[in-house]
Amino acid sequence: MTSRSRALLVALAAIAGCALPVDGARAQSIRLRAMHFDPLEAAPELPGVLAADPESGLWVVQFRGPSRDTWRAAVRGVGGHVASFLPDQAHVVRIAPRDVEKVRSLPFVRWVGGYAPAFRMEPGLAAAMVGGAVPAQADYDVVLVDKHRDKPGLFQAVAALGGIVAEPPHGGLVVRLLLSARQFAAIARRDEVLWIERGYGTEVDAKPRRRARSSALPMDNARVQTGADHLEAMAGMTGQGLVAHTYEGLQTSHPDFTNLPQDICSAGPTDHGHAVAGILLGNGTSISLARGMLPDAQGLYTAHNFCFDSRYVVYGEVVDAGGVLSTASWGTIFTSTTYNAQSAALDDAIFDHDLAITQSQSNTGSQLSRPEAWAKNVISCGAVDHGDDADPSNDSWAAGNASIGPASDGRIKPDLVGYDDEIMTSDRTGADGYTIADFFPSFGGTSGATPMVGGSVGLAIQMFTDGLFGNPLRVPGGTRFENRPHAVTAKSLVINSARQYAFGPSSTDNRREHQGWGFPDLARLYDLRSLTLLVDEEDSLTQGESTTYQIQVADAAPELKVTMSYLDPPGNPGAAFARVNDVDLTVTAPDGTVYHGNAGLMSGTASIAGGAPDDRDTVECVFVPSPLAGVWSIEVHARAINMDARIETPNVDDVDYALVAQGGLPLCAGVDSRSGVGCADRFGVDAQIMTAGAWCGGETVTTEVAAFAPTAMRSLMVGDDASMTLTGMPLPADLTPLGMAGCWLYQNNVVTVPLVGDTATGSVAMAIPNTPGITGLTFYLQGAFLDPQANALGVGTTDLLTASIR
Repeated sequence: MTSRSRALLVALAAIAGCALPVDGARAQSIRLRAMHFDPLEAAPELPGVLAADPESGLWVVQFRGPSRDTWRAAVRGVGGHVASFLPDQAHVVRIAPRDVEKVRSLPFVRWVGGYAPAFRMEPGLAAAMVGGAVPAQADYDVVLVDKHRDKPGLFQAVAALGGIVAEPPHGGLVVRLLLSARQFAAIARRDEVLWIERGYGTEVDAKPRRRARSSALPMDNARVQTGADHLEAMAGMTGQGLVAHTYEGLQTSHPDFTNLPQDICSAGPTDHGHAVAGILLGNGTSISLARGMLPDAQGLYTAHNFCFDSRYVVYGEVVDAGGVLSTASWGTIFTSTTYNAQSAALDDAIFDHDLAITQSQSNTGSQLSRPEAWAKNVISCGAVDHGDDADPSNDSWAAGNASIGPASDGRIKPDLVGYDDEIMTSDRTGADGYTIADFFPSFGGTSGATPMVGGSVGLAIQMFTDGLFGNPLRVPGGTRFENRPHAVTAKSLVINSARQYAFGPSSTDNRREHQGWGFPDLARLYDLRSLTLLVDEEDSLTQGESTTYQIQVADAAPELKVTMSYLDPPGNPGAAFARVNDVDLTVTAPDGTVYHGNAGLMSGTASIAGGAPDDRDTVECVFVPSPLAGVWSIEVHARAINMDARIETPNVDDVDYALVAQGGLPLCAGVDSRSGVGCADRFGVDAQIMTAGAWCGGETVTTEVAAFAPTAMRSLMVGDDASMTLTGMPLPADLTPLGMAGCWLYQNNVVTVPLVGDTATGSVAMAIPNTPGITGLTFYLQGAFLDPQANALGVGTTDLLTASIR
């Protein structure tokens, strides 16, 4: 143990504290896409064909308050498998009929009821079931309860009924089945089925057209307006070392590709796909003004109409080939404006593969969009008509016809926009393609905008892998793939630096639902690189936890922009909204003015003070023009963790996030993380340790130990790296042999701090000294409590909290 860490521990031990506030109870309704109801007040009366089977293995379990990881663990402990979240405090749970009463008897369970077919199919199908109008034969997309275990049983059942598995039985969360009306009625009741809806084919989002053009041709304009030319002039970046995937066929022998594109799953060119690839990867050999965004990148491609693997499988192969991004200018035929099975499937693929993906919104001029564009984790791309120049002042959504948001549950979509019109790009050689030339002057639609945004994401990834934001590289000297940012970090970088189009409450053009967060601006991203705070999913939060960062804003700074985003598990299409976990962004000015993420940004380009936390979006922004000079605080708070979102910590339900702030000098980024599990009190609830505040010099951190049962004493054990062993053996150590059943010792403490509080919790506020020598120190904190009825020794312990001071 070093003298500086021991001195800090002794200082912390002398400080008293206070308890943390607890969130109030939430509404008691279960909110589904088809209906909202309080099951204790007015549970729905369903027709027999839509009612739950008493012998079903799928149930809705509603808790008495916001879902907690300890409650979910208790449900698992009596035989339940927590499968999916339903707002606001319920889950779909797989339970054997013999175990239902065990779950119902848990003290924190409010209601248990069957997961009826009415809850798990699109409303149109439910009406068809009641009216006897289900098609004689149709394709259906099924969202599985458990993609790893449910396919064999479901496929055997389909075969036994005489149905057909229409797509190969591998890949991700969604499978497609060809079923008769009778087969549909049987399959919809199966315990493998979380959601079922009609399945449709795919379409591309091209809008090729010709009109009179100025002499300045558009891909040249796009490179100027996105800042790609600026980045090349200032840093020589053109995609060198990147591997980028386009999800359509292309002509590999075309001279516009510097590096021979490599096939994933398929072969064969398409006119549309080749034009898309030219915008992403073209080198301008056919005509210099058609030079693409990443001319020196290595291309991968998949002709989706010749590949029968799911997107999930293809994206896995892209990652295996070193791909850092993918772009798709096509999607499932749109039939509604809602988050559906294909939306969930794409969220699932991005969640598992951590791949940055751009997806076209489509070209309807309305909210009718590709279902994939409603996914939370994807970068959805809308478009503006750009007036044949690189001047953003005449860009107009109204002059084109790109699809728009918001999503049906209120989420902000699209995420970003590119050009809708007159994009010059590569064309297949000779008589193939759109023209007899090797280039095409008037490609358009969101098909063109999407690879334009995708190329911007690629260049942001190149900047990150060069460490331009002060970010340490995971593998110094490694490949761009080895040092790539997480998918939501790449997304946040481009969203945060995008140029917004001005609009207000009375505007009819370029509103938030038209432009998303704006048009990519790589010049801003590069020029403000030294005034950027960046968190690349390095910090994690459990429910109720928060982490605070600080930045110093100089006098006369033009703008402060903060963006937080997180990967979210796929939502249940039967839920009223797609968001599963709820993580909030709050920014506080030097004078105490508070800005909540996205507050005011649906009606203008600047955040408004006050407002309320956003409970729907997984991307939250705060934009403050002409910010006050001084120290600003940025807090990320995990309001609700309903499903585990961080697979690196399998023993705790937590979430990590990306954070980008531009416009100030980062001051403090101290962090903490939790691991392990606390042992149970007399009521069977695991004890927890939680913190609030920033682990930085000059800051105050409040640490709370929640033991739940009435207890005579709670204490906080604090140690450093030297305390992670016991008599020479590495910790953790199982304390069961000492009479503390289920308890673990995670660190051999150096200092014990008494905690004060009510009968269930105790806390201590610790002021971190503002001493340069403490930067870089790491401490380990574990709580202990007395509870004579908990175990033979009457002592319990919490999980472990690791805190790093930066």
